[in-house]
Amino acid sequence: MHALLARARAQRMHAIVAKIEAGNSASSALHARCDFAVTGRERELGFKFARWLDLVTMQLLL
Repeated sequence: MHALLARARAQRMHAIVAKIEAGNSASSALHARCDFAVTGRERELGFKFARWLDLVTMQLLL
């Protein structure tokens, strides 16, 4: 993740957006450790294993 963010900064990108399935706590924690902030939640966007899944959006301004 740090290499990806360094490359984005080198290319003068302004923001990075992550879309994470709401139950994926490991991915959410990884992004939070890299200073991403939760900016939204979209409910029931996917259906897998007989259940609806929410999508969380996290953003980092570079």
